[in-house]
Amino acid sequence: MMTEFLRIFLPVYFLVFIAAAFGYRIYITWKRTGLKPYFLGKPDSVHGIMGVLLIIGVLSCLAVALIYSFSPLLYQSFGPIAAMQRTDLNLLGMFLLLVSLAWIVTAQAQMGASWRIGVDENQKTDLVTTGVFRFSRNPIYLGMAVTLIGLFLVLPTSMTLSLLIGGIATIHLQILLEEQYLQKKHGQAFVTYTKKVRRWI
Repeated sequence: MMTEFLRIFLPVYFLVFIAAAFGYRIYITWKRTGLKPYFLGKPDSVHGIMGVLLIIGVLSCLAVALIYSFSPLLYQSFGPIAAMQRTDLNLLGMFLLLVSLAWIVTAQAQMGASWRIGVDENQKTDLVTTGVFRFSRNPIYLGMAVTLIGLFLVLPTSMTLSLLIGGIATIHLQILLEEQYLQKKHGQAFVTYTKKVRRWI
């Protein structure tokens, strides 16, 4: 019963996730500002490499969900962790997936016109410190990390564990790059903010 439900839930979830957290937000920000709200940098730059890794991470989550749903034999090659094949963990994972998406969409909405993907040195956005940004300096990335945890609990395999570890490491490096930019652009205001609010939570 749970397996059949997950085979429908997971692909739908990640398609909605990509549409809501990326497609819709890119469109809304572009309409409000008239500017391209994403900047991945040159392919051979640090920003470019990080941008590619983040895209690969998101698409990998979708790929795992699709393979689980439509190719059970191939999914077995991902190394399912038998001890974690439990309904309570599945339910907890689904809860985290839903909460993380709501959290990410909320944080993006609260960023408003300041929301961007990547770092564009030629643009200066307002420093957002209100709403969920009172609790985390990087609530969107926090939400993405929780998404990876949720996926691992729903589909505990060696593959999703690798995505979890690699994804959080990549997100943390991206945070460091973006915080360097924010300190450069906002100076003391950002330094003061970092003393009041933690990087993650």
